[in-house]
Amino acid sequence: MRAVTDTDTVVSYDPERKPGVFNLLAILAACTGDEPQRLAGRFDRYGELKEAVADAVVATLAPLRDRYLRLAEDPRHVQAVLRTGADRTRGPAGAKVRQAKAAIGLLPG
Repeated sequence: MRAVTDTDTVVSYDPERKPGVFNLLAILAACTGDEPQRLAGRFDRYGELKEAVADAVVATLAPLRDRYLRLAEDPRHVQAVLRTGADRTRGPAGAKVRQAKAAIGLLPG
């Protein structure tokens, strides 16, 4: 709610003259899939726009937050998954690094 807006109080889509409002409209558009120009017409005041942006961001990030909280309950599982991924990629990644070093003339350490 403390996002920077502009000096007047009119919500309009004007990237050049209203960069603060434009930024909020862009965030809201990214969260809702709507066009920022259309979204601008839905708000009479900055406060309404800011509240809508905050709600949209919270709703957009809620599934990520929920997944994080579930994973955080079992850190051993997370470590095991990370270890498995590292083990699986170590061979191919090592080969690629050796190829890159050879291509640029670096000698093996």
